[in-house]
Amino acid sequence: MTVIIFKLQRKMKLEYLVEKLKKALRVTVTTHRDCDGDGVGAMLAFYHSLKKLNISVRLLSVDNIPKKYSFLPGYKDIEVFHPEKEPDLGDLLIAFDTNDSRRIEPLASWAKNSGEVLFIDHHPILENGPHPGHGSLINIQAASTGEMTFDLIQFLKVEMDANIAQCLYSSIAFDTQLFRFIRKSPRSHQIAAELMVHEFDPTEIHRKLFGNQSPEKLRFLAKALSEIDYLHSGKVAYLNLKYEDFTQHRMDPEASRDVVDMMMNVEDVEIAVLIREESKNKLKISLRSKGRHEVLSLAESWQGGGHLFAAGATLENVSVQTLYKNLLDWLKTHL
Repeated sequence: MTVIIFKLQRKMKLEYLVEKLKKALRVTVTTHRDCDGDGVGAMLAFYHSLKKLNISVRLLSVDNIPKKYSFLPGYKDIEVFHPEKEPDLGDLLIAFDTNDSRRIEPLASWAKNSGEVLFIDHHPILENGPHPGHGSLINIQAASTGEMTFDLIQFLKVEMDANIAQCLYSSIAFDTQLFRFIRKSPRSHQIAAELMVHEFDPTEIHRKLFGNQSPEKLRFLAKALSEIDYLHSGKVAYLNLKYEDFTQHRMDPEASRDVVDMMMNVEDVEIAVLIREESKNKLKISLRSKGRHEVLSLAESWQGGGHLFAAGATLENVSVQTLYKNLLDWLKTHL
Protein backbone atom coordinates (compact mmCIF):
# COMPACT_ATOMS: atom_id res chain seq x y z
CA MET A 1 0.00 0.00 0.00
CA THR A 2 2.84 2.42 0.85
CA VAL A 3 4.42 1.88 -2.58
CA ILE A 4 1.09 2.53 -4.34
CA ILE A 5 0.53 5.74 -2.37
CA PHE A 6 4.07 6.91 -3.13
CA LYS A 7 3.67 6.26 -6.87
CA LEU A 8 0.33 8.11 -6.86
CA GLN A 9 1.83 11.09 -5.03
CA ARG A 10 4.76 11.18 -7.44
CA LYS A 11 2.42 11.06 -10.45
CA MET A 12 0.37 13.93 -9.01
CA LYS A 13 3.52 16.02 -8.49
CA LEU A 14 4.77 15.22 -11.99
CA GLU A 15 1.43 16.32 -13.41
CA TYR A 16 1.55 19.50 -11.31
CA LEU A 17 5.04 20.30 -12.59
CA VAL A 18 4.03 19.65 -16.20
CA GLU A 19 1.09 22.04 -15.84
CA LYS A 20 3.42 24.68 -14.42
CA LEU A 21 5.79 24.22 -17.36
CA LYS A 22 2.96 24.58 -19.85
CA LYS A 23 1.84 27.85 -18.28
CA ALA A 24 5.31 29.32 -17.75
CA LEU A 25 6.39 32.03 -20.15
CA ARG A 26 10.01 31.53 -19.15
CA VAL A 27 11.71 28.90 -16.99
CA THR A 28 14.99 29.26 -15.12
CA VAL A 29 16.89 26.14 -14.01
CA THR A 30 19.65 26.07 -11.43
CA THR A 31 21.49 23.89 -8.95
CA HIS A 32 22.93 24.42 -5.49
CA ARG A 33 25.93 26.47 -4.45
CA ASP A 34 29.24 24.56 -4.61
CA CYS A 35 27.60 22.26 -7.11
CA ASP A 36 28.63 18.74 -8.06
CA GLY A 37 28.25 16.46 -11.05
CA ASP A 38 24.80 15.26 -10.06
CA GLY A 39 23.24 18.72 -9.92
CA VAL A 40 25.05 20.06 -13.00
CA GLY A 41 24.29 17.00 -15.11
CA ALA A 42 20.61 16.91 -14.13
CA MET A 43 20.20 20.65 -14.67
CA LEU A 44 21.77 20.53 -18.15
CA ALA A 45 19.77 17.45 -19.16
CA PHE A 46 16.54 19.22 -18.25
CA TYR A 47 17.69 22.39 -20.03
CA HIS A 48 18.16 20.48 -23.30
CA SER A 49 14.80 18.76 -22.80
CA LEU A 50 12.88 22.01 -22.34
CA LYS A 51 14.52 23.44 -25.45
CA LYS A 52 13.24 20.46 -27.42
CA LEU A 53 9.77 21.28 -26.12
CA ASN A 54 10.22 24.88 -27.35
CA ILE A 55 9.97 26.21 -23.78
CA SER A 56 11.92 29.38 -23.09
CA VAL A 57 14.59 28.32 -20.59
CA ARG A 58 17.63 29.88 -19.00
CA LEU A 59 20.55 28.32 -17.08
CA LEU A 60 21.54 30.29 -14.00
CA SER A 61 23.89 29.36 -11.16
CA VAL A 62 24.51 31.11 -7.85
CA ASP A 63 28.28 30.74 -8.20
CA ASN A 64 30.84 29.61 -10.75
CA ILE A 65 30.50 26.07 -12.08
CA PRO A 66 33.82 24.13 -11.83
CA LYS A 67 35.67 23.77 -15.14
CA LYS A 68 35.85 19.98 -14.70
CA TYR A 69 32.24 19.92 -15.97
CA SER A 70 33.00 21.95 -19.10
CA PHE A 71 32.84 18.77 -21.23
CA LEU A 72 29.07 18.61 -20.68
CA PRO A 73 26.95 19.98 -23.55
CA GLY A 74 25.36 23.26 -22.52
CA TYR A 75 28.07 24.19 -19.99
CA LYS A 76 28.86 27.41 -21.88
CA ASP A 77 25.22 28.49 -21.64
CA ILE A 78 25.33 28.67 -17.82
CA GLU A 79 25.24 32.22 -16.45
CA VAL A 80 26.16 33.33 -12.94
CA PHE A 81 23.40 35.18 -11.08
CA HIS A 82 24.02 38.85 -10.30
CA PRO A 83 21.06 40.58 -8.57
CA GLU A 84 21.95 43.99 -9.95
CA LYS A 85 21.77 42.61 -13.50
CA GLU A 86 18.61 40.50 -13.17
CA PRO A 87 15.42 42.54 -13.69
CA ASP A 88 13.28 39.46 -14.38
CA LEU A 89 13.89 35.74 -13.87
CA GLY A 90 10.65 34.53 -15.40
CA ASP A 91 7.76 32.89 -13.60
CA LEU A 92 9.22 29.49 -12.65
CA LEU A 93 12.57 28.57 -11.06
CA ILE A 94 13.47 24.87 -10.80
CA ALA A 95 16.41 23.91 -8.58
CA PHE A 96 18.12 20.54 -8.99
CA ASP A 97 19.86 18.44 -6.32
CA THR A 98 18.70 20.45 -3.30
CA ASN A 99 15.49 21.16 -1.41
CA ASP A 100 17.05 23.85 0.76
CA SER A 101 16.43 27.37 -0.55
CA ARG A 102 19.38 28.63 1.49
CA ARG A 103 21.68 26.80 -0.92
CA ILE A 104 20.40 28.79 -3.90
CA GLU A 105 20.38 32.20 -2.27
CA PRO A 106 20.14 34.99 -3.24
CA LEU A 107 18.52 33.51 -6.33
CA ALA A 108 15.64 31.93 -4.39
CA SER A 109 14.53 35.17 -2.74
CA TRP A 110 14.79 37.05 -6.01
CA ALA A 111 12.77 34.43 -7.91
CA LYS A 112 9.95 34.40 -5.35
CA ASN A 113 9.23 38.02 -6.24
CA SER A 114 8.15 37.07 -9.74
CA GLY A 115 7.15 33.41 -9.68
CA GLU A 116 7.35 30.01 -8.04
CA VAL A 117 10.37 28.02 -6.84
CA LEU A 118 10.27 24.22 -7.16
CA PHE A 119 12.86 21.59 -6.21
CA ILE A 120 13.86 18.29 -7.79
CA ASP A 121 15.97 16.41 -5.28
CA HIS A 122 16.78 13.14 -3.51
CA HIS A 123 17.99 14.52 -0.16
CA PRO A 124 15.89 14.29 3.02
CA ILE A 125 13.94 17.44 3.84
CA LEU A 126 15.75 19.25 6.64
CA GLU A 127 14.02 19.16 10.00
CA ASN A 128 14.44 22.90 10.47
CA GLY A 129 14.84 23.81 6.83
CA PRO A 130 12.40 25.26 4.31
CA HIS A 131 9.73 22.83 3.18
CA PRO A 132 9.31 22.59 -0.61
CA GLY A 133 5.98 23.36 -2.18
CA HIS A 134 3.36 21.02 -3.60
CA GLY A 135 5.02 20.71 -6.99
CA SER A 136 8.51 19.83 -5.79
CA LEU A 137 9.76 16.31 -6.47
CA ILE A 138 11.57 14.80 -3.48
CA ASN A 139 12.48 11.11 -3.62
CA ILE A 140 14.99 10.01 -0.99
CA GLN A 141 14.98 6.48 -2.44
CA ALA A 142 16.64 7.69 -5.64
CA ALA A 143 20.41 7.23 -5.78
CA SER A 144 20.84 10.50 -7.68
CA THR A 145 18.93 13.52 -8.93
CA GLY A 146 19.87 12.30 -12.40
CA GLU A 147 17.60 9.27 -11.94
CA MET A 148 14.68 11.51 -11.04
CA THR A 149 15.39 13.80 -13.98
CA PHE A 150 15.40 10.81 -16.33
CA ASP A 151 11.91 9.86 -15.11
CA LEU A 152 10.71 13.46 -15.45
CA ILE A 153 12.02 13.72 -19.02
CA GLN A 154 10.27 10.47 -19.90
CA PHE A 155 7.05 11.75 -18.33
CA LEU A 156 7.34 14.86 -20.53
CA LYS A 157 7.70 12.52 -23.55
CA VAL A 158 10.91 14.21 -24.67
CA GLU A 159 12.82 12.16 -27.21
CA MET A 160 16.20 11.18 -25.77
CA ASP A 161 19.30 12.33 -27.66
CA ALA A 162 23.08 12.21 -27.16
CA ASN A 163 23.26 15.56 -25.33
CA ILE A 164 20.57 14.68 -22.79
CA ALA A 165 21.92 11.13 -22.37
CA GLN A 166 25.47 12.33 -21.72
CA CYS A 167 24.32 14.81 -19.08
CA LEU A 168 22.13 12.25 -17.32
CA TYR A 169 24.79 9.54 -17.40
CA SER A 170 27.32 11.98 -15.90
CA SER A 171 24.85 12.92 -13.17
CA ILE A 172 24.17 9.31 -12.19
CA ALA A 173 27.79 8.14 -12.49
CA PHE A 174 28.98 11.00 -10.30
CA ASP A 175 26.53 10.66 -7.44
CA THR A 176 26.73 6.87 -7.31
CA GLN A 177 30.55 7.10 -7.48
CA LEU A 178 30.62 4.91 -10.58
CA PHE A 179 27.67 2.82 -9.39
CA ARG A 180 29.13 1.91 -5.98
CA PHE A 181 26.30 3.61 -4.06
CA ILE A 182 23.02 2.62 -5.68
CA ARG A 183 20.72 2.30 -2.63
CA LYS A 184 20.35 -1.47 -3.13
CA SER A 185 18.40 -0.86 -6.32
CA PRO A 186 19.12 -1.85 -9.94
CA ARG A 187 17.57 1.42 -11.14
CA SER A 188 20.87 3.26 -11.70
CA HIS A 189 22.18 0.43 -13.88
CA GLN A 190 18.91 0.12 -15.79
CA ILE A 191 18.85 3.82 -16.66
CA ALA A 192 22.55 3.80 -17.58
CA ALA A 193 21.93 0.90 -19.97
CA GLU A 194 19.14 2.86 -21.70
CA LEU A 195 21.31 5.96 -21.97
CA MET A 196 24.32 4.14 -23.39
CA VAL A 197 22.56 3.35 -26.67
CA HIS A 198 23.17 6.99 -27.54
CA GLU A 199 26.45 8.27 -28.88
CA PHE A 200 28.79 9.24 -26.04
CA ASP A 201 31.84 7.66 -24.41
CA PRO A 202 31.24 6.49 -20.79
CA THR A 203 34.95 5.82 -20.27
CA GLU A 204 35.79 9.41 -21.16
CA ILE A 205 33.10 10.66 -18.77
CA HIS A 206 34.54 8.54 -15.96
CA ARG A 207 38.00 9.96 -16.62
CA LYS A 208 36.81 13.56 -16.64
CA LEU A 209 34.72 13.15 -13.51
CA PHE A 210 37.23 11.22 -11.41
CA GLY A 211 40.60 11.43 -13.16
CA ASN A 212 42.75 14.13 -14.73
CA GLN A 213 44.73 14.80 -11.55
CA SER A 214 47.52 17.36 -11.75
CA PRO A 215 51.02 16.84 -10.23
CA GLU A 216 50.14 19.59 -7.73
CA LYS A 217 47.02 17.68 -6.70
CA LEU A 218 48.95 14.46 -6.14
CA ARG A 219 51.54 16.23 -3.98
CA PHE A 220 48.72 17.85 -2.07
CA LEU A 221 47.00 14.50 -1.54
CA ALA A 222 50.21 12.87 -0.32
CA LYS A 223 50.58 15.50 2.39
CA ALA A 224 46.88 15.61 3.30
CA LEU A 225 46.34 11.86 3.62
CA SER A 226 49.44 11.52 5.79
CA GLU A 227 47.89 13.88 8.35
CA ILE A 228 44.64 11.97 9.01
CA ASP A 229 43.87 11.43 12.69
CA TYR A 230 42.08 8.24 13.73
CA LEU A 231 39.66 8.48 16.65
CA HIS A 232 37.55 5.97 18.59
CA SER A 233 39.88 3.02 18.03
CA GLY A 234 40.22 3.81 14.34
CA LYS A 235 36.50 3.95 13.59
CA VAL A 236 36.59 7.68 12.83
CA ALA A 237 38.97 9.39 10.39
CA TYR A 238 39.42 13.13 10.95
CA LEU A 239 41.31 15.64 8.83
CA ASN A 240 41.60 19.42 8.94
CA LEU A 241 42.91 20.98 5.73
CA LYS A 242 44.23 24.44 6.47
CA TYR A 243 44.00 27.44 4.20
CA GLU A 244 47.80 27.51 4.01
CA ASP A 245 47.77 23.95 2.63
CA PHE A 246 45.90 25.15 -0.44
CA THR A 247 47.98 28.26 -1.05
CA GLN A 248 51.21 26.31 -0.61
CA HIS A 249 50.23 23.78 -3.27
CA ARG A 250 48.46 26.36 -5.47
CA MET A 251 45.25 24.41 -5.05
CA ASP A 252 41.64 25.53 -5.22
CA PRO A 253 39.94 24.28 -2.02
CA GLU A 254 37.16 22.91 -4.22
CA ALA A 255 39.64 20.38 -5.64
CA SER A 256 39.84 18.66 -2.24
CA ARG A 257 36.21 17.50 -2.19
CA ASP A 258 37.20 13.92 -3.03
CA VAL A 259 39.55 13.63 -0.05
CA VAL A 260 36.75 12.64 2.32
CA ASP A 261 35.84 9.71 0.05
CA MET A 262 39.47 8.57 0.04
CA MET A 263 39.40 8.60 3.84
CA MET A 264 36.52 6.12 3.72
CA ASN A 265 38.70 3.58 1.90
CA VAL A 266 40.45 2.67 5.16
CA GLU A 267 39.12 -0.75 6.18
CA ASP A 268 38.14 -0.08 9.81
CA VAL A 269 36.87 3.49 9.33
CA GLU A 270 33.12 3.88 9.84
CA ILE A 271 32.90 7.70 9.73
CA ALA A 272 35.08 10.27 7.94
CA VAL A 273 35.12 13.96 8.85
CA LEU A 274 36.88 16.52 6.67
CA ILE A 275 37.11 20.18 7.67
CA ARG A 276 38.68 22.46 5.10
CA GLU A 277 39.46 26.13 5.58
CA GLU A 278 38.29 27.80 2.38
CA SER A 279 39.39 31.22 3.64
CA LYS A 280 40.42 32.78 6.92
CA ASN A 281 36.78 32.99 8.06
CA LYS A 282 35.04 30.22 6.13
CA LEU A 283 34.97 26.47 6.88
CA LYS A 284 33.42 23.63 4.93
CA ILE A 285 32.66 20.30 6.54
CA SER A 286 32.18 17.01 4.70
CA LEU A 287 30.84 13.94 6.51
CA ARG A 288 30.66 10.34 5.32
CA SER A 289 29.51 7.08 6.90
CA LYS A 290 29.58 3.47 5.74
CA GLY A 291 26.01 3.04 6.96
CA ARG A 292 26.14 1.97 10.59
CA HIS A 293 25.95 5.54 11.92
CA GLU A 294 24.03 8.44 10.37
CA VAL A 295 25.86 11.78 10.06
CA LEU A 296 22.99 14.02 8.94
CA SER A 297 22.19 15.08 12.50
CA LEU A 298 25.76 16.31 12.96
CA ALA A 299 25.55 18.33 9.73
CA GLU A 300 22.21 19.81 10.80
CA SER A 301 23.69 20.85 14.15
CA TRP A 302 26.06 22.97 12.04
CA GLN A 303 23.18 24.35 9.90
CA GLY A 304 23.99 21.96 7.08
CA GLY A 305 22.22 19.06 5.42
CA GLY A 306 22.52 16.18 2.98
CA HIS A 307 21.86 12.44 3.19
CA LEU A 308 21.79 10.23 6.27
CA PHE A 309 25.24 8.87 5.45
CA ALA A 310 26.74 11.70 3.39
CA ALA A 311 26.26 15.26 4.56
CA GLY A 312 28.02 18.58 5.03
CA ALA A 313 27.86 22.19 6.14
CA THR A 314 29.42 25.59 5.55
CA LEU A 315 30.21 27.87 8.48
CA GLU A 316 31.69 31.34 8.83
CA ASN A 317 33.47 32.93 11.77
CA VAL A 318 33.65 29.65 13.70
CA SER A 319 36.95 28.17 14.86
CA VAL A 320 38.16 24.70 13.97
CA GLN A 321 38.74 24.10 17.69
CA THR A 322 35.05 24.72 18.42
CA LEU A 323 33.97 22.34 15.67
CA TYR A 324 36.41 19.69 16.86
CA LYS A 325 34.97 19.87 20.38
CA ASN A 326 31.43 19.61 18.96
CA LEU A 327 32.54 16.59 16.95
CA LEU A 328 34.00 14.81 19.97
CA ASP A 329 30.81 15.42 21.98
CA TRP A 330 28.68 14.08 19.11
CA LEU A 331 30.86 11.00 18.71
CA LYS A 332 30.58 10.20 22.42
CA THR A 333 26.80 10.18 22.06
CA HIS A 334 26.53 8.35 18.74
CA LEU A 335 29.33 5.81 19.04
